[in-house]
Amino acid sequence: MKLLFVRHASAVDPLDFRGDDLLRPLTEEGIRKARKLFKALARFYEAPELIVSSEAVRAQQTADLLAEEFPQAARARTALLNPGADHATLVRWLRDLNSPLERVALVGHEPDISRMVGGAVARGPLNIEVKKAACIEVDCNRIGRGELTLLLPPWAAP
Repeated sequence: MKLLFVRHASAVDPLDFRGDDLLRPLTEEGIRKARKLFKALARFYEAPELIVSSEAVRAQQTADLLAEEFPQAARARTALLNPGADHATLVRWLRDLNSPLERVALVGHEPDISRMVGGAVARGPLNIEVKKAACIEVDCNRIGRGELTLLLPPWAAP
């Protein structure tokens, strides 16, 4: 299964936001940059069958922007992708998945994505920093092991 890990786009600074961190939204600039990157991604990337986001508003908004480019994808959200997720979380999610999907986009947070990708491709920590709205594809098996097949940084959009 090809997993496209997508870090949420730029959100309102936590210091400027009063309230539950899960309710923190994207900035207008974050929306604009993500939309541009996802449009570039859609020119060469096969559509995911499912786009799953964390329950955080910023991740859901990022998933909405991704879905604009891949409208045929089903949508879901899960607390498993909320801040604090790691490779063990990913393995649990893969094990519980009852559908034979080929491509899934997972919209989450950092450093969680680094931990999930590191666990899948390096079986441990991987020294990467996933920028906001960046996309990383891992061709992954059901036990959470895989191969890095795509890295699309946010500045890659023309």
